Amino acid sequence: MFGVVLLAAVAGCADALGYLHFRTFAGLMTGNTVFLGLALFGHAPAGPVLYIAVIAAFCAGVTMSRVALRLGMTPRPVLILTVLILLGLNFSSSRWAPAMLAFGMGAQNAATTRVAGVTVNTVFLTGDLQQLMGDLVARLFPGAKRERPAPRELIALALVWTSYVGGAVLGAALNLRLAQPFLVPAGLLLLFLLYENISKAADF
Repeated sequence: MFGVVLLAAVAGCADALGYLHFRTFAGLMTGNTVFLGLALFGHAPAGPVLYIAVIAAFCAGVTMSRVALRLGMTPRPVLILTVLILLGLNFSSSRWAPAMLAFGMGAQNAATTRVAGVTVNTVFLTGDLQQLMGDLVARLFPGAKRERPAPRELIALALVWTSYVGGAVLGAALNLRLAQPFLVPAGLLLLFLLYENISKAADF
């Protein structure tokens, strides 16, 4: 479960920093899509081109990650690429920085849809919250044709939300105190890679 905590914290931190620095979300494409609609009438924090680029970059990151896995690669190179992107954002003022961040988060989520035997999204929460509520109902009111969800799954889904919130709080604090705040989510993701290598806790 430690891997779930780390991945969700990375995503929450990246989303908070992405919004504070670029006025976009790193992993929440629903939010960016709403911003895109608002931007068409001048009501969003940035222009529509930025949101289109970020959404396209997220989709590209997901595609790259899934193709790599289909070709037999492990998630490790994909996650290392995301670490490098996060590190690079500390020293880049490129106009493409928000798209690079979204690319990295799309790649991370697509590469780690199953961690410690549980299927989760660690970069966006809506589906996880829906699954959590559905699993709670299934536990309380089990149907004749469906097994009760395992407690491990409920715990993992709850951990994703709480860790994501913790990551967002961390991102806000880092933005106030560090000149290179993206170093911290990069370090957390690197810690996940080291932890997974030692404990074999991740099940991809």
